[in-house]
Amino acid sequence: MHIANTNFEEEIASASPLPFPKAMESHPLYLQLQFLPFLYGNEEDFVYTTGIPNTGYFAHLNNLGIRPPQLVHSPPEHAEVQSWGSSPSISHWATCHHLHYESPSWDIVQELNSKAFSFIHAPQLPGAALLHDWDELSAWYQDTPGEKVLKTCFGASGRGHFHLKNLDDPSLSAFAKREWDLERPLIAEPWVERSLDFSTQWYLEKEGTRKYIGFTICQNDAKGHYRGTIVGNPKQFPDRSLGDLASLFTAHLQEAEKLLTLMHMKGYFGHVGFDAMIYQRTLLQPIVEINARKTMGWVAIALRNHHFPTHTLRVFLSERKQAKNPLLPFKITTELGRQITFQKHLCVEFVDL
Repeated sequence: MHIANTNFEEEIASASPLPFPKAMESHPLYLQLQFLPFLYGNEEDFVYTTGIPNTGYFAHLNNLGIRPPQLVHSPPEHAEVQSWGSSPSISHWATCHHLHYESPSWDIVQELNSKAFSFIHAPQLPGAALLHDWDELSAWYQDTPGEKVLKTCFGASGRGHFHLKNLDDPSLSAFAKREWDLERPLIAEPWVERSLDFSTQWYLEKEGTRKYIGFTICQNDAKGHYRGTIVGNPKQFPDRSLGDLASLFTAHLQEAEKLLTLMHMKGYFGHVGFDAMIYQRTLLQPIVEINARKTMGWVAIALRNHHFPTHTLRVFLSERKQAKNPLLPFKITTELGRQITFQKHLCVEFVDL
């Protein structure tokens, strides 16, 4: 039984996270993304959701060529739970419902998903720094020319970014204080011209065996927010995408392998996604961040492998009025009878590289 707890980062970052499944209803985005497992689960699997999708949703998936799992609102007893990311609240809920749920130590999950961990254990962007107080921030600001960005340890998909223009910005103090009060550093980086964002997806077994799942091209906007993912024929990737920069991909793999070894030594097992980028056309930042969970890149690969193995796919966000081939419900009804209509949609299209 799949659960897409895409509130994962919120549970990590919060000092008092909401219990599952109430946490899934805390934001419309989580309510919509909880339907992601219908894109990658097997037909005999179950997907637990807290809402009912709009009429015709499953017929629409079948028309696209996607054979979805079965929806349940009451979990089958003794089912094995597979979540988006490890979660103490799901662990407690699973125990109460006599379900099998195995996950790594929560302390380790928190440590590995923090951007501070990748900052310390992977090559840093030149001029980057960890900032622990206002004096360090002020000194770094004075020493770093050009555009700058501050990142929280647990922001995702561009959320948790602060584009620093000047130290007098009234919202800067609140942004920094919130993290420092929780004893978490800020990651400070010069803003660079990105030529290509990409990721590799892995699965780390409990005994340490690592499985390389695939490569994706990531599409982000100028602020670093997620816009789409491209996946295709493994024989085409990554060489066709990177051209004469393919050697940089090898360097990324070397750093990823080192980190996987370290993650296993610390006791982690499960899904891992490594984000990377090429900037200023020829320079590699081999590890931008570590996602010790499922990712949208993994979803895109699984969607292709399950349903469209001969095609190159682009999975992307679209406004509601422009959405073609949407993959998630455009409206749901919650358990309390509230109807929620979503303004953005995850869509799919076939593309040529």
